[in-house]
Amino acid sequence: MMVVGYAMRNSFTVFYPVLVDDFGWTRGVTAIMFSVALLCYGFVAPAAGRLVDRFDPRVVLVTGGLVVGG
Repeated sequence: MMVVGYAMRNSFTVFYPVLVDDFGWTRGVTAIMFSVALLCYGFVAPAAGRLVDRFDPRVVLVTGGLVVGG
């Protein structure tokens, strides 16, 4: 699951021109969207790491998936 998330996050440059064309956004707005997503990931990662250390990783991943899906 983590490998799939890592691959999707780092394949942004492949889909960048398509996102710009499909949504009609400027290149700057699209880049800011990706930057904000990376900043959010960076801020949440330490808390997620502490949760994985404290609880079973499977429980943390399932709970995180349910929260994101909700």
